[in-house]
Amino acid sequence: MGSTTKSGFTVIETMLFLAISAALIVAILVGSGTSINIQRYRDSVTGLQSVLQNQYFQVTNVSNVPPSGALSCNANAKVVVDELAQPTSRGQDDCVILGRFITIDREVLTVDTVIGNDPSTNGSTLPTYKNDIDELNAYNFSVLPDHADVYNLEWGSQIAWPSIINGTKKDNTTPRSFSMLIIRSPTSGRTYTFTADGIVDSSKLKSDLLVTGTDASGHQAEQRLCVVSSGSFNQNLAIFIKSYASSANSIEIRSNSVDSGSNSSC
Repeated sequence: MGSTTKSGFTVIETMLFLAISAALIVAILVGSGTSINIQRYRDSVTGLQSVLQNQYFQVTNVSNVPPSGALSCNANAKVVVDELAQPTSRGQDDCVILGRFITIDREVLTVDTVIGNDPSTNGSTLPTYKNDIDELNAYNFSVLPDHADVYNLEWGSQIAWPSIINGTKKDNTTPRSFSMLIIRSPTSGRTYTFTADGIVDSSKLKSDLLVTGTDASGHQAEQRLCVVSSGSFNQNLAIFIKSYASSANSIEIRSNSVDSGSNSSC
């Protein structure tokens, strides 16, 4: 009577199979988690770009009334909103909407509407100006009270410093804050952008932001806002604001492979 043999796996072979399978599963899960985190990081950068670009559309397509109620504005551009009153028709109030004031404190972005008192309503003759900035400096600035829009950068991201800015080395782990004024001339319709490091007081927009030029004293130079995330992967994207920015196209997303000017990569 012949003998029969049964083929099968040994205990060692089975253990090797399980170990290899487990390693592959872990690798897939780790790779999938990293990919998700990278995509979330990119989404946060794109979201910040979209918010900043949208402010240019808000400035260009301005509606000269608050969300509800009526504006009143004195010679110092101190704004009072009467929520119960009917909105004033365009061109018939003492205030004009001039632009948007944006501040970013780490991951919190706040947007205010900039209001100005129209100097042409304060006298019998229309004033003359040398240029748009001369005209804007004639206005008294304020922000629309109680109507700020607040955004948070997504997925634990926040703005940071480039490694070198204006020739000075920076630590991108140091908390960063930033201010940006997008303003439009009521006469010419041209849009201008002014930026500064730190949080500018809304009562000092003209003195601390509305300064032309790209030198050390001016506020129209290019800016690179590095975006860092709490994830453990390498991150190197930034919001790049062109010098003399005037439209949404001036706000770009750049990586370390694209560098310009005196502000180095993230």
